[in-house]
Amino acid sequence: METNNEIRKNDSFIMKNISSLKVAVIGIVALLLLIPLAMVDDLAGDRERAADKAAQEVGNMWSNPQIIAGPMLVSEVEGKLYTILPETLNVDGTINTETRKRGIFDVVVYHSNLKIDGTFVFSDEMMSVVEKMRGDDFQFFIGISDLRGIEENVTVSVGDGSYYLSSGSGNISDNSGIRTLVKIRKESIQAGTPIPFSTAIKLKGSKSVNFAPLGNVTSVKLQSDYATPSFCGNFLPTERSVTEDGFSAVWKVLGMNRNYPQLVEQKVSSKTEFLSEEIIDEAVFGVDLKVPVTQYQQTSRAVKYGILIILLVFVSAFIVEISTKKPIHILQYFIVGLALVLFYSLLLSISEYLSFGIAYLIASAMTIILLSAYFKGILHHKSAYVLTALLVIIYAFIYILLQMEVYALLVGSLGLFVIMGCIMYFTRTLSK
Repeated sequence: METNNEIRKNDSFIMKNISSLKVAVIGIVALLLLIPLAMVDDLAGDRERAADKAAQEVGNMWSNPQIIAGPMLVSEVEGKLYTILPETLNVDGTINTETRKRGIFDVVVYHSNLKIDGTFVFSDEMMSVVEKMRGDDFQFFIGISDLRGIEENVTVSVGDGSYYLSSGSGNISDNSGIRTLVKIRKESIQAGTPIPFSTAIKLKGSKSVNFAPLGNVTSVKLQSDYATPSFCGNFLPTERSVTEDGFSAVWKVLGMNRNYPQLVEQKVSSKTEFLSEEIIDEAVFGVDLKVPVTQYQQTSRAVKYGILIILLVFVSAFIVEISTKKPIHILQYFIVGLALVLFYSLLLSISEYLSFGIAYLIASAMTIILLSAYFKGILHHKSAYVLTALLVIIYAFIYILLQMEVYALLVGSLGLFVIMGCIMYFTRTLSK
């Protein structure tokens, strides 16, 4: 008898708290769905890395991102290497892009025409180096990060002479670039007197083009047909214009803006560099021409809202279940959750072929139609249309948040406040 009484008491306890127990189980189901959500997020990261790898593979075959550093004059005197940087350095370039395919991924490569000119001006400190020189030869050097990108032979005019440049490390530097010996008679060099130079380089590359501000005054002007540039490096353009037809940008950098002098003195060793990569990299600037793969970042952002959508749908379904007396099985909650997770997989895969907005519309429409039919089959009640309308509102709201940057947090917080108010209103009578 006591055992039967205990059983009745337990049954009575369960019946009185059936709603609370079901809410707890629904919560556990929602937490379990975080696992497939995390897997979709990892998949988006893998696809983004695959896109970067495809761009790297094309760059390895075409030409890698280019960094142009120079020109500079170099001389070895008494076991020391002296690098003289230009007083003025002007670059006027055009960049023409084209898109190459690597699997399903687009990779931007470019051809550029660069006109480079300026002047060398010898200071009193530089004149002391000239006086110690045994001859009249300087090595004229232009650093280019990937020599495979040079499309035509390069000549340079320095002072009154004209010279052909060639690649190769020479015998006093491991820098990657093109160089030649130029003859400047010591008798003609005077402190403060400018020595002009000019050259033109046809250079191809991928992903980006960057410049090192070696001049005491460096001016760079670029024009391109690429419509979605990303200006990068340590200096932003002083002037820029971006339209659907391309962009133009102008940079001006002073010698005082960088952390190395006009005359660099080094001891000669087996692996001497005119200017180390560390020195150059800390001041380079330019433009990225990578294909924007925002669909992966946007999908990853959308996944962050996944648990919110699952909870909102579960809470709404539970309210409908209580108000209509139409029971929904825990397994059916789990199936609904899996359908909501599948939305992100659809979004990711479709966005690789179509724009993110269209992919979002297709994936959300497929998910809403699927769940609408499922709710109707479960409930056999007009409340299924209420849940369908809720899904439409939720997906529309999340898309608006994804398009926002500055106000996404504010709008999202206000939206959650309104949603919480609605949930509190509809659940106020559950305990009665």
